[in-house]
Amino acid sequence: MKHHFQSLITISTETIAAILLLLMMGQIVFDVLVRWLFGGGLPGTMTFVSSYYMVGVSFIPLALVNLRREHITVDILQGLIKGKLKKVLNVIVAIITSVTVAIMCLASFSEALDRLAAGTSIIQGAERIIVWPSYFLYSFGLLFFLLSIPLAMNSNNKL
Repeated sequence: MKHHFQSLITISTETIAAILLLLMMGQIVFDVLVRWLFGGGLPGTMTFVSSYYMVGVSFIPLALVNLRREHITVDILQGLIKGKLKKVLNVIVAIITSVTVAIMCLASFSEALDRLAAGTSIIQGAERIIVWPSYFLYSFGLLFFLLSIPLAMNSNNKL
């Protein structure tokens, strides 16, 4: 069950991030072509890239990076610590990380609900672009990350 859940998180976050990255590249290339050929770009490209694509590409794969143990680490003293003490420190770090990420997840979800209620949008040129859904990308990315913390603790293998 644990392995299935871990695979589900890994595959889904990797797929979502890859799709967002491809969409972003496609939209930017198309925008540049339209701008070059016709003298005007696509309305909202900057807003979509900064509000949706970049947020999704940055936050959705946090769980994937955690499960693969490919995040940035600073192991100044941990290499010197062995045995039980190392395991205890890893549990303490996981607890602190879980609490911090849970607080961030709840705060971002609250902010997303506020943005939903306000109908947050950005005006770019003559176009009004709805951006409140992008605020939920933070929450989903952080939620996946939170769920990956205990899985990463029990997993010594790279995916």
